[in-house]
Amino acid sequence: MPADQRAAVGDEALKSACLAQFARIFGEEALKPRSTLLKDWAADPLTATSADQVAGSHEASSERPWVEGVWCQRLVMAGSETSCSEAGYLAGAVLAGHRAADAVLGAKP
Repeated sequence: MPADQRAAVGDEALKSACLAQFARIFGEEALKPRSTLLKDWAADPLTATSADQVAGSHEASSERPWVEGVWCQRLVMAGSETSCSEAGYLAGAVLAGHRAADAVLGAKP
C-alpha cells in the first residue's frame, strides 16, 4: 500500500488489518497482542522525502553485480534490492544478507 494510501487509512485501520491477517495465518490468539507498534518509514522526516509519498515499484531482481571495478573486492552490498530474487522484500533481504555474509567470509556465493 503506497504511503499516501496508508496515511489516508490511518494507523488504527492499518493495525486492525495487520492483526486480521495474522489471525488468518496464526489463529484467533493473534488478535490479542500484548502490544503493537506501527512504524511507517515513509512518514518519518529523518528517513524519507516527499518522493517517498508516491507509489513506486521495487527494484527488478537481477544477477548483475551491484559493485564493479576496483571496489568489487572491497565493498559488499547487502540490501534487499541487491537480491537476485525477491528484491525489495524481506525475503530478498534475507537472501542478500546470506550472500553478503558468504562473500565476506570467503565462501562461494
